[in-house]
Order: sequence, then C-alpha cells, then structure tokens
Amino acid sequence: RTFGRLDEALAYARDVYDSDDLHWMFNFGTDEQRHRMELHNLLSDIYRGKAHVLSYEPAAGPIEWISNLAGRIRYRVLAWYHDMTFRRFASRVADAYEQEGSILNAHWTYYRAQERYPRLALRALDQARDLETEVIPEAEPFYLMRAAMLRDDRAAIAEAVNAMHPRWERSSIAEGLGEIAIRAGRDGEVGEAQRTAVELYRLNRGGLRQHGIELPVELSISGVDGRIARRLAGSLKSAGLRPTGAAAGGTGSPLRLEVRVSDTQRVSYRFLDGERFLLGDTFGVSALDRGGAVRIAREITDAIFRVE
Repeated sequence: RTFGRLDEALAYARDVYDSDDLHWMFNFGTDEQRHRMELHNLLSDIYRGKAHVLSYEPAAGPIEWISNLAGRIRYRVLAWYHDMTFRRFASRVADAYEQEGSILNAHWTYYRAQERYPRLALRALDQARDLETEVIPEAEPFYLMRAAMLRDDRAAIAEAVNAMHPRWERSSIAEGLGEIAIRAGRDGEVGEAQRTAVELYRLNRGGLRQHGIELPVELSISGVDGRIARRLAGSLKSAGLRPTGAAAGGTGSPLRLEVRVSDTQRVSYRFLDGERFLLGDTFGVSALDRGGAVRIAREITDAIFRVE
C-alpha cells in the first residue's frame, strides 16, 4: 500500500484478484480465504483513498465537477463493498486460526473483523496484546495506539506515537499522525490538526490527500492582480493546500509556497520548509482564467504530494 501510488496498487490488486492462478498463494504460505481477505482489505483502502484524492481535484467547470462527484460516490461505494467483504472473510479466517491453535493471529484477526464494534474489537485487541507483549514488550505502543483509536482518545494516540521507534515503526507513526490530524480537525482543534499534518507530510508526503487531510502552507502569490490571485488561491485550496496565517484564519505553518506569475504567463513556484528548499519549477499556461488556475494548481500540488 505505497502512499501516493494508488493507481499502481489498484492495477496490481485487480490483476491478483481476477487471477485464477493460485500458485503464488502456496509460495507465500496462505490459503484462498486469507488471500481474499487481504485483497478486499487492500481494495477497500485503495478505493477510499481514490475518493479522497478525487475530492482534491479542482474542477475547471460544472461538467468536470459533476464527473468528479460521480467518481467520488462510485469509489466510496466500492470501498464500502470491499470493506464489508473483507470483514466477512476476516471472521472466517479468525475462526480458522483459532481451530489451528494460532491464538495470537486469531485474536488479531478478530480485532480486524470487528473494528466497527469498538467493545468487541477492544476485547480481541487486548487479548492479542497480552500474548505478543509477553514476548515482545516493544510492541506495547502499537497496541496502545490501536486501543486509543477504538476509544477515540486523541491524546492517547499521540502518547503512543511518541513512544514508537522513529525508524522501525515509521508506517505506524504515519498512521497515528493521520488519525490525530483527522480527529483534531473534526474537533475544531485547528492548531493541532495543522501541526500534525505538517509532521505527517515530513514523514510521508503521499499520505495526506489519500486520507482527506489538507496540508497547511503559508501562501504568497505575486505578479497578478487580486482577482486572479484569489482565483489561484482557491484552486490551490481545492487541490489539498490550506493557506494559513492570521489573514487566512490559520495558526501559521513552517511550510511556505511562493508562486509568481510573469507578464508572459510563465508560472514559477518555490516550496520551502522553513529556509530549506524542497522543490520548485517553472512552466507556462495559455490563459489565467478559471481553467488556467486549475491547471496551475494541479501542476504545483501534484509535485508537492508526489512520492518518488
């Protein structure tokens, strides 16, 4: 599930899902039930991510806006279908693990199957944690983070993230930061949501739009009049950036985007983290109308969120 490469992941998942050749399952030591469980989980994540990414696709006109809306609805329905199917397979796989005597895997898979029911999921998670941390005490923060997510305890998620190893648990840290940013934004804690989004971007730049998280930036636009600057700022916001600072109602960000449009309709931009240059480019646009603003926003934000 490489962040920022959803189309490649989807193509791979579809190829495997549609394949009748099961030889790879034996090579990887799994059976068809577990194979289907993981594929439906993967497809659910991918379609949910594609819905979020499409919501940050600025539209040049009403037809494109309607097309984007239809695409988001379709992806969300597909994500729901694959999520429900994953949980059905997960329950069967958990039962099979239990019958095989693989108790840790059974409790962990029961937790995955029952995440929509926090009380049941928490019970299974606690049982898995007790078994694993008895052998690997370092796994405790991971389980604490999962339990905090079930309890909707943002402070406990942050505490668990801070206790994780910054190198070996990088993906879990990114997941925790994403949850904190989403929940803080939902709770109206704008400052915390923005600080956490910046942390997540520094860790995994492809993980924001995929999870519906805006990136706070200090934005400056020069070389055009106020009307065009506002149009361009609106397109950048629609593409996943959140202008910050007092004028924008934010709390400030160490990330800074400087955009300059020349008289010849050449667009130059620089994206910085404090004083550190991250990326920049120059390109031309045919017009500075709504379509041109959308094209500029796409060009810039695709580079900002791209995973190499």
